[in-house]
Amino acid sequence: MIRALELLSAVSRADSTHPLSPASPSPAPSTPPREARSPYFTPPRSGPLTRSARKRQAGHDDSSLPPRTICPPTPISPVDSPVTTSNQVSQVSDDRPRRSTRIKKHKPENVTGKRKAKGHGLGRHGVEEAVVAKSEQGQIEAIDKIHLIQERVRHDPWKMLVATCLLNVTSGRAARPIYIELMRRYPNPEALSQASIPDLVELLYPLGLFNQRAASLVRFSQEYLAHQWPIHPGTLSSDPVLHPTTPFVSSEDSLPQTLDVRIFHGAGRYASDSFRIYSDLFPGKGAPEREKRWIEKQKRARMRRQMDQRGAETAQEAGEPEQDVSVTLDKATDVEDVEQIGEYLSDEEDVGEEEWRKVRPTDKELRRYLIWRWGLEGIVYDIHHGPSIKRQQDIQRLAYLA
Repeated sequence: MIRALELLSAVSRADSTHPLSPASPSPAPSTPPREARSPYFTPPRSGPLTRSARKRQAGHDDSSLPPRTICPPTPISPVDSPVTTSNQVSQVSDDRPRRSTRIKKHKPENVTGKRKAKGHGLGRHGVEEAVVAKSEQGQIEAIDKIHLIQERVRHDPWKMLVATCLLNVTSGRAARPIYIELMRRYPNPEALSQASIPDLVELLYPLGLFNQRAASLVRFSQEYLAHQWPIHPGTLSSDPVLHPTTPFVSSEDSLPQTLDVRIFHGAGRYASDSFRIYSDLFPGKGAPEREKRWIEKQKRARMRRQMDQRGAETAQEAGEPEQDVSVTLDKATDVEDVEQIGEYLSDEEDVGEEEWRKVRPTDKELRRYLIWRWGLEGIVYDIHHGPSIKRQQDIQRLAYLA
């Protein structure tokens, strides 16, 4: 009996301590703090204290310092000093004419100002007159002179042909540093004819077609020496682009029987057109030979046209009948096209045949140069049909082109 009572008391005590017993309430689920539940929560730093924390523990708290006081600005009279404060601007500027702070974009009055030069990254060398003509893309625009490497080395046939090999299907800005380094390593045809093909391939790799270009340059230099073409005495220049070659005197006996550069390996249409336009070995000594003369004639023609335009405007204001001028005067623009300026150009003496006038290139840069070069003489150049010669003096002077 006693044993049964002890078992019953033990069972009752176990039921009272059980978590699911109705006598004891179920414990609430433990919820972590908000900071711990956030994915962006950063636990407090554990480790050595920072310098500012050590100062605060030592009693050097910045909060105990008195607040910083800001002194009011001292008023300055506009009579004592030309500098005025923001409060005085409205008082001082009331008696003055107000000016707008907006930056106005001024439209150029004419097309003869400085423009961004195009070409092989050579910049502008002097001041050239722009001509308004139809570009190679068929748009009427102001065309400046385009600066090409061929013009800088036009007195040295070997350097010009090497440049055309690098410039073929390659931009001038990419070919220029490679060309300068090539001339530094191989300054004459003798050195390039004995160059190592792997070394040339490594140098010409950025231009593409490096294997073909390397083999063509070596073979071309060997053929150049074999055909005994003229070698410029200044070929040792390490930078022919920045220091262009100068003309050298060559007798007729030293020139080859034919000046057709297509006899060399790798020289095609682009090399032939460049050589005929710029080289001084042909009759006329190249297109750049008389550029400065025509630029001066172009300036004088513009001045004469402006004087006629002012005279016509003065006559219209005075009520007099308009004078008979050779071109139509447009008051809305100061841009003169090629044919209008050509009416005011003075007659040019006959200098004989010039080889560059017979070239009809297919390269867009050479075409642009010829558009500008013919435009200096008041002649419109069409990239498909050639120059359009209309004035009587030009027809007589350029009769050999008919």
